[in-house]
Amino acid sequence: MSTVLDYYRGRTILVTGGSGFVGTALCYKLVLSAHPTKIYVLIRGSVERLWDRWSKVLPAAQYNTLRNSGRIVPIVGDAATPGTLGLDSATITSVREEVSVCFNFASKTRIVASLATIKQTDIDPAVCVAEFATTCKGLDRFVWTSSAYSNAHLHWQDPNATLTTVGEQIYDAGNPEEELSQIVASGTSDVYKRTFFSSQYGYCKNLTERLIISRYQDKLPHLLIIRPSCIGPALREPAPGYEIMGSSPITTLMSYTIHRSTNSLTGAYHLPTRKGLGFSTFINECPVDIVVNRILAHTSVRTTGIAHAVVGRGVADQQLTLGDYWTEFTSTIPRPLCPTVEWVDDADLLKMFKEGNQSFVDAQFGAVPRGFAFCGAAFNFEDGKTVTLEAQLSAVDTQELPLFVDGKEELLVALKTRKKRNANVIASELQSADFFKPPDSGSGIFDGHIEAGILSAPLGTAVQVIKDTAALPGAVLEGAVAGAGTHRFPFTGAVVGGTAAGVEHVASSATRATDTFLGAFGGKKK
Repeated sequence: MSTVLDYYRGRTILVTGGSGFVGTALCYKLVLSAHPTKIYVLIRGSVERLWDRWSKVLPAAQYNTLRNSGRIVPIVGDAATPGTLGLDSATITSVREEVSVCFNFASKTRIVASLATIKQTDIDPAVCVAEFATTCKGLDRFVWTSSAYSNAHLHWQDPNATLTTVGEQIYDAGNPEEELSQIVASGTSDVYKRTFFSSQYGYCKNLTERLIISRYQDKLPHLLIIRPSCIGPALREPAPGYEIMGSSPITTLMSYTIHRSTNSLTGAYHLPTRKGLGFSTFINECPVDIVVNRILAHTSVRTTGIAHAVVGRGVADQQLTLGDYWTEFTSTIPRPLCPTVEWVDDADLLKMFKEGNQSFVDAQFGAVPRGFAFCGAAFNFEDGKTVTLEAQLSAVDTQELPLFVDGKEELLVALKTRKKRNANVIASELQSADFFKPPDSGSGIFDGHIEAGILSAPLGTAVQVIKDTAALPGAVLEGAVAGAGTHRFPFTGAVVGGTAAGVEHVASSATRATDTFLGAFGGKKK
């Protein structure tokens, strides 16, 4: 057995966010290979909610492995409840007496939510779980997951860099307690207003890192913060291609952008020498099972501070490019509906931001103005801690816990498999994803629903059903020409005609308002 995984044998582990993308994969790996005595999994609502969730996101064999292991103990509570995590008194006593390792994945990835909302869904759970962990008598490790893109603002600090380096360190941006107080009082902070962070979500991860370190570095033993890059589908475990819709940023961005019928999109490149080369930008997407392996390995060997979970041993050309993703994803739709991309200089956007003209940036790039619109920016996320760790592992350890992908070719093979699932995934699951819900809204990526491969918008207004026999063979689209401002719909209008000679788009004031709703490269209709 792996000596790294042997650390977990006989231990009792607490996992928050265990029903999520990373949490599910980690619980499966622990049960399959590490043999802990017990895994407490914090879940809101009811015990059955965890099993129901896992039954929907895992193949039957992997689900049964978890369900029949006798090691999973769902406990009902809420990670954002101070002091108790919403647990009953008997469970609190048991957890405090038994738990020696805590993995805190409690988070709700919503890129475009307000800072006040993300405080509730990300900062509060991180702090509450950390505070609760300090009361666990035998705690030996505490792990919290941040994001490598929590420091994407560093891209704007060196105008001459084609590759922005982010180290495994805390980047001090200000007084975290003061920033938190400002968010509570006003919904924003001075640091956020003056710094071009990648997104509200990225800023909150940055702030939470600094809060966790300042409050708990001396209170929690072997405190570790893992920073994954964009997390992608699994290469091997729990199953090849395992993915939870809305939790993989690249899938969500590409799929939404490409599968809406907007003719032309705007993207930003970095530096004049990169004009037109935005598709050559490296995208650091790390498979979720590699992320889990790094978490388990670093936790076992007592790594502390910051550790990145990324692709490439610091070598950018082992990563896929934006063009690789674009080619595979666009191959799933008819060519007449494939968007084109116009690249602009991101320096102009930074200038507008500094001049306080954020509304113009919003109009150009939709609801993700600070982040993924700037696909011309490439990052070198240092991972020296993992390189050093791998050199120290035995052959059994590296076979059981691979910490790196086997080069770019392995990622390309996985991407080609992944694209085959893409159309069906979009047709059945995208609407339920939380990733791009608008600020403080109960609605999903768009109001309306997707089912059985049919796009529909039940507005109570004029609805057209168009059967396309040429450009969209076999497809049925239910489109809507809505009244002004009554409904969001991701397409610019119903598809009519549908011949190989061309596709005409019909737009209304309501659907045109969605042109800038979101997009990996912006969403401005030309």
